[in-house]
Amino acid sequence: MIGYLSEHKKALLKAFLTIVYIVGVVGMYVDMPSFVPLTALNLLVSIGVVMLYHWLEGYSLKRLLFLFGLVYTLGYLLEVLGVATGLLFGEYGYGASLGVKWLDTPLMIGVNWFMLIYCSGVFVNKYWQNKWVKIALGATIMVALDCFIEPIAPILDLWSWGDANEWWIFGAPLQNYIAWWLIALVMHCIYQWIFPFLINPLGELLLYLQFMFFIVLNVII
Repeated sequence: MIGYLSEHKKALLKAFLTIVYIVGVVGMYVDMPSFVPLTALNLLVSIGVVMLYHWLEGYSLKRLLFLFGLVYTLGYLLEVLGVATGLLFGEYGYGASLGVKWLDTPLMIGVNWFMLIYCSGVFVNKYWQNKWVKIALGATIMVALDCFIEPIAPILDLWSWGDANEWWIFGAPLQNYIAWWLIALVMHCIYQWIFPFLINPLGELLLYLQFMFFIVLNVII
């Protein structure tokens, strides 16, 4: 790690990111109608802080942009296909919280895929060495997070599902989690190809904050 940032500046970035999510949780509890429309902005600010750390620490921007382009494009196109056909994840549609849509799919959803891949990727890179273990665990971590997102997604107007059936788990079809895991598996293969050793403490923190945010919302909403 090159380490251009001072420990003080790193601490400030971590504190800022943490405060953003604490304010988000409190805001959702106190005045949900006012805070739900800020979802897309929160996503941009979060990944923006993590990417700022990536850049300031001297990691490759060319590789980062290459990863972003691949993950965004793949994630977005698969979501378009999923919304249009219901073949991948099940029957679902997006609400207004993620902002502007094209082909009934929010443009921000590709950013969300990138954020989750990047953050879970730096996490597994820190604690495991075997490439295939990292790929499998990265995909599994993303599905675990989705289990906490799905029950409250309709409440936050992120997305909603068609009629429930006996194969639903945590508010979504089993098919959704299987598709998520398989797609995430492919994306983590791409990630390990581009960044097999990258560690970003801000990305790891954001992963923790995402889990905290949705776990707490499941309790208080």
